[in-house]
Amino acid sequence: MGKIIEGKRHYLKVIIVLTVGNENLQVYQRKVVERQKHIQQLQLLKKYLGCKKCGSLAIDAYSLYENSQLICQPCRMKKEGGSSSPISFLEKEKWFKRFWKIDLVEWLENYDCLPVNKNCADEWLRDKGHLENCRCLEQESQKLYSLVKDNLRRYQEKLKDCQCKISEKVREAEVENIKQALKGKLPAEIEEDTEELFERSKEIQKDIHQFFEGYSDEEIKQLKDPKQIESYEK
Repeated sequence: MGKIIEGKRHYLKVIIVLTVGNENLQVYQRKVVERQKHIQQLQLLKKYLGCKKCGSLAIDAYSLYENSQLICQPCRMKKEGGSSSPISFLEKEKWFKRFWKIDLVEWLENYDCLPVNKNCADEWLRDKGHLENCRCLEQESQKLYSLVKDNLRRYQEKLKDCQCKISEKVREAEVENIKQALKGKLPAEIEEDTEELFERSKEIQKDIHQFFEGYSDEEIKQLKDPKQIESYEK
């Protein structure tokens, strides 16, 4: 667990995080890494002077967020015929100013960090000393961990009651709806082929059911493994 060293607030914060469990610590560590990466990407974007070929300040968003690369979005679009959305530092400045009411340049130059979320930004706007005792990242990690944990618990409870069975029912209603939707929209010869396909699909479903009739539930589970399928065929 570690030791609390008197006068060292850093160690105290680590102990606080550890007390909520190892899993939450992993969530917290991941959030720290993601936040640092995002700040580095914004610093990179801030220093970008524009494309040497076309002069555009817009870069490919995917390349920035996934690979921390500055690739001109218009040039990539022209060369490859496609790209992700364009993004620029000016747009990010406007976004932070509009939604978080903060100056992005001020934060990157003076603090070399960003608020954790809007609530953190609001706290800083009310109290400029908020950063010294900020625990917003820990609280956000705890909320995320609790949300994921609760969802997993609910899914596990549902799985206990789940019993997968092979249904003999052919979904004739769905097939009929598709047939009605296609009726009159296809050439006559294609409509005949489509009708034959629907009938064949019913036969295939029946064949599948008959195939599984000879196996137990455990054997059916094993059939998901391709190696097991080969052994049954032999």
